Amino acid sequence: MAASGRGVSVEVLKQILKMVTTGRNFDRVLEKVKIVSMGPNQCSCELTVGEEHVNAQQIMHGGCMTTMVDTLTLATLAKEVGQFGVSAQLNMSFFRSASLGEKITMDVNVVKAGKSLGFTKADLFKSNGEILATGSHIISLAKGITMPESFFDIKE
Repeated sequence: MAASGRGVSVEVLKQILKMVTTGRNFDRVLEKVKIVSMGPNQCSCELTVGEEHVNAQQIMHGGCMTTMVDTLTLATLAKEVGQFGVSAQLNMSFFRSASLGEKITMDVNVVKAGKSLGFTKADLFKSNGEILATGSHIISLAKGITMPESFFDIKE
C-alpha cells in the first residue's frame, strides 16, 4: 500500500515514534528522541544522551545507537509506505563515542521502498558535526499490517 502523498506529516512520524516508545517495551529508551525535520523519504532527529543511554564508561551504548537506527528507520519507512515491517538485516559501523549529556543528531533516509522490502540508512553525528556511527537497515514489509487510517487524519 503506497502512502501516495500522505507521508509528509511530521505528526505522523511523531505518532509512530510515540506508539513504539510508550509502555514497558524495550523501545521506551528512545522516548526522549525529538523529530527535528522531515520530508519525503527522510527525517532528522536529536537526542541528548542521558543515563539510560550510556554504558559503564559513561558513553552512549552501541546498542542504544543501534536501537535508534532500527526504530527510526522503521518509523520513517512506515510513514512513507503506510505499513509496518520487521528487520531483515541491520548493519552498524561505530566511529566515535558520545558522552553523557551530549546532544547527538541522526539523519534517516529511505533509499528504496519496494513492495516487500525497504532499504534505509542512517547517520549519527556528534554535536560538533563529526560522524558518530552509521547504519543500514533492510526492512521486510509485513503483509497485512498496515497503519490505521487515523494516522493520516492528523491536522498539523
